[in-house]
Amino acid sequence: MTYSIIAVIILGILLFGIVYSIYCKTYEYLFVSIYTLLPDYFSFEINEHLPLFSVSRIMLLILLCYTLLRPQTRKALCNYRTFFVPFSLPSKLVIGYVVMRIISNLYYVTTYNSSVKSILSVLFEEGMMLLLLGVQFSTYEKIERAIRSIITVSGFVFALAIYESISRFNVGSLFYLAQRHLLDEYYIRLGLLRADLTFGLPSFFATYCVVMVPLILYLYEKNYEKRYLLILTLDVFAVIHTGSRAQLLFLGFMVILMFLFQKKESKLHYVKVYGQLIAISLCIVILLSAVSSHLRYFYIGTGKSLLNEVGFHFDLDEDAPTGVAGFGDNQKGTSSRLWQLSGITYTLNKNPLFGLGAKAQNRGDVHYLYKPGKWVPAYTYDVAYVGIICDGGLTGLAAFCMLYLAAFLFLFKNTNKLSKALLFALLSYLLCLLSIGTMDHFNWLLFSLIYANQWIAADTKNLPNHTTARS
Repeated sequence: MTYSIIAVIILGILLFGIVYSIYCKTYEYLFVSIYTLLPDYFSFEINEHLPLFSVSRIMLLILLCYTLLRPQTRKALCNYRTFFVPFSLPSKLVIGYVVMRIISNLYYVTTYNSSVKSILSVLFEEGMMLLLLGVQFSTYEKIERAIRSIITVSGFVFALAIYESISRFNVGSLFYLAQRHLLDEYYIRLGLLRADLTFGLPSFFATYCVVMVPLILYLYEKNYEKRYLLILTLDVFAVIHTGSRAQLLFLGFMVILMFLFQKKESKLHYVKVYGQLIAISLCIVILLSAVSSHLRYFYIGTGKSLLNEVGFHFDLDEDAPTGVAGFGDNQKGTSSRLWQLSGITYTLNKNPLFGLGAKAQNRGDVHYLYKPGKWVPAYTYDVAYVGIICDGGLTGLAAFCMLYLAAFLFLFKNTNKLSKALLFALLSYLLCLLSIGTMDHFNWLLFSLIYANQWIAADTKNLPNHTTARS
């Protein structure tokens, strides 16, 4: 069994970081900042018939040991008040999510291994992360530090993504340890590589970038540190270099939505600061376009492709530089998603309650209506909501409705700025699910932060002298 030398070196650096962070008692911040960045193919393979032992799962197990070995967090994890203080309707909805997910997968548990894996993932990955991070981030100061860690690392990620796109070097390939083929696509669009780093697909990485925006704005508006404006600028350029039109439109929509929900006295500052940011970004685009015909074609073509999504009809191959084969594949991005909605009809006709089983697309069990009367097998979900129904049926859909309803109820209970930022981050994620498959690791990291935020609020509200049950 041979592994990439560079991947082994990266693993060694990560191992050093883990040991050092445990020594400094800051492992929880390292975990939240890089957990979603670790790809599935950054994994050890014992046997082709056994699940991959991914580095992300190893880090989660380390987080469990780290929590149990520290007296304060071990006591909090075993303290009944940790779980019963916030045991309200949203908490019951989360439990309902777990139950419904298990029920939807039990139907196929003797037929597909993927259903067994899905049940184990719900119980031992999703549930474990929720509890462990809830215990670790027991104060607003800790959860804010966690968000700062995530955003600081994301700044380097955005810069690396822009380099990946321009250099056309697939950075994610450096992390490949698995011996089997896993999702790590390579797409050229408008002459540049669509940035995806370790996310496997450009649209996944673009979603990560979009969801980070409300959190970056939260940190900037808290202390007005200029570095967060730099990170925000890098974020926007990273989204552009993913070539993901839907996420760019969603980003614009969310920025407008956040502006509308600003307090009246803050709107002028919002317009002034972010107007300057837009002006600076445009100057950078103009400068880069003047220096390179390839970059000019990329930025102008990206703008045209966005306008085409709202009804224009620009020729995206026009003015392509020598050596560039035009726009590339999937010029009609919206229509390619719309026809996947037919998969819901196909699933409801086959098994409305339990769907087609976990990972049905990998088996080609999902069919989309390509043209009247012609159903064709499909092997991808580009709309997460289609995937939820196709895999789990109405039972699976009910589970996810419970989960996200719980998240909204948690956030609406609090009126602080952190809850507002997390609300916009959640809305950004749910909006992006219209053009991507589900991102389980990212979904549960975001939900764990929301749940931890609610636990803190519940503790301080219900306990004397504003002490916390997890202190």
